Amino acid sequence: MSSIRYEIKQSTKARHIRITLYPDGRVVVTKPVRAPRSAAQDFVDRKSAWIQKKLEYYKNREVQPLGPVRSKTLAEALAFVKSRIEYYNQHYGLTHGKVSIKNHKSLWGSCSARKNLNFNHKIVELPLVQADYIIVHELCHLKEFNHSKKFWALVAETIPNYREIKNELRNYSFR
Repeated sequence: MSSIRYEIKQSTKARHIRITLYPDGRVVVTKPVRAPRSAAQDFVDRKSAWIQKKLEYYKNREVQPLGPVRSKTLAEALAFVKSRIEYYNQHYGLTHGKVSIKNHKSLWGSCSARKNLNFNHKIVELPLVQADYIIVHELCHLKEFNHSKKFWALVAETIPNYREIKNELRNYSFR
């Protein structure tokens, strides 16, 4: 039995047990409702070396917390995101549904099956290159609803250094 401290969340949507590590050192294990707690503990035990390695990685990084939400920020974020989508969509020419700003706790953005694009309200606090990467990432999901080679090639058309930017995003915390 490992000595890793973690919190367990149950999800009606989860099909498998998963582990999420946060830059602040929290470890969250999400399990399907029907899975027993012992299955979560077994999973943590099997993944303990990986968890320790990642926790050490985060411990040695300087994480930049982002500020609290303000109502003005929501309007600013929506205007900003829409303008950047318009800019990049001159290249891609894709059709999207609604664009929304949400208070995601662990996502920068998402794209729904209905082609709605959702973004974290804290996107306006990021450096422009990282915000643009998130916007292009979600925009490209309109054409490739996966993370295949075709998807990443599509992202690279306008953000050729996307790998580097994606890694830099790990330096920001939602908390």
